[in-house]
Amino acid sequence: MNIIKYPENINKTDFINIYSMGLLECIKVGMQSSYVTVLTPESDESWYKHFKLNLNNGVRYIVLEDECRIRGYLVWHDHDDEVHIYDLIIHPDFQNDGVTLRHLLEIAASDIKKVECSKLIAYTNFKNDRMNRLLLRHGFSIRQKRARGTVYAVSYTHLTLPTII
Repeated sequence: MNIIKYPENINKTDFINIYSMGLLECIKVGMQSSYVTVLTPESDESWYKHFKLNLNNGVRYIVLEDECRIRGYLVWHDHDDEVHIYDLIIHPDFQNDGVTLRHLLEIAASDIKKVECSKLIAYTNFKNDRMNRLLLRHGFSIRQKRARGTVYAVSYTHLTLPTII
C-alpha cells in the first residue's frame, strides 16, 4: 500500500496529473455506496475546479493506493485553531476491510498532532448515515446543519483519531 501526501511528497502538477481522475472516481463510487447520487459532467467540472482551489489554498491530501488503484483518501486543512476534515472517502471495495480507514486515520492523526489546534471539525452529507452515526458515537456534536449536510465538532483534547473507528 502506497501513501501519497500532498504537498509533503508530491508537487502540485504531478498530483493533479496522476491523481485527480482517480480521486474523482473514488468519490463517485464511494458516494454511490452511501446513497444514490447522479454526477453530471457539470459536477465533474465543478469538482475539478474545487480540487484545484483546494490545492492552491493549503489543503492537504492523504491518498492510499494499492497497485495504482485508490483505496481511499482524506482531505484536511488547519484554519486558525481548528483542523477541518473535508473529505474522508473510502472506495466501496475497501470500506469494510479493517485496514484502509484505520490507516488513513492513523496517518492523519500523526500529521494533525504537529498542528496546534483546539477543535476538530468534520463535514458530512446528511444522507451519509454511516458517517453521521460514527461521528456522534465518538464524541462529535452537531455544530451546524446546512442544506446539504452537517458540520460536526469535537474538542481535539478529547479525541484520538484512530479510535474513531
